[in-house]
Amino acid sequence: MNNIKSLEFSKIIKDNIEISQEIEIRIDPLTNIISRINMERLKRPKQKRISDYCPFCPQNIEIATPKFPKEIIKEGRIKIGKAIVFPNMYPLASLHGVCVFTKEHKVNINEINEDEIFDGLKCSIEFFNISRKLGYLYHFIGWNHLPEAGA
Repeated sequence: MNNIKSLEFSKIIKDNIEISQEIEIRIDPLTNIISRINMERLKRPKQKRISDYCPFCPQNIEIATPKFPKEIIKEGRIKIGKAIVFPNMYPLASLHGVCVFTKEHKVNINEINEDEIFDGLKCSIEFFNISRKLGYLYHFIGWNHLPEAGA
């Protein structure tokens, strides 16, 4: 029995090459619970507790993170203040964004100021507005803090 309900495809630009990833949407035949699976996620590098390299730190973010195709976001990324939205490298939806709120990536939660939160939310809302214009009705904001949260 085939439990795959449908397939979605996500496109990102990494190193000036368009990459398309297949996302399976499966339904459990016993519980009817829906899950999303992107087999490319198996290739994600494992995060280490202590590392000198972080793709979200200011010196790496423009090089290490992918871009949206120009037909989705002309500039490839959304930037407002210190916040930036870029596509998830291992998406679970055909349009899956990540927002980094501050340039100081490893900041204590009590040290984020109101302007940084406001810019991050504005950046996320801009992403939602673009997605809505493209026909995506449902959105989600998850706020990860520190490397272990995004593992």
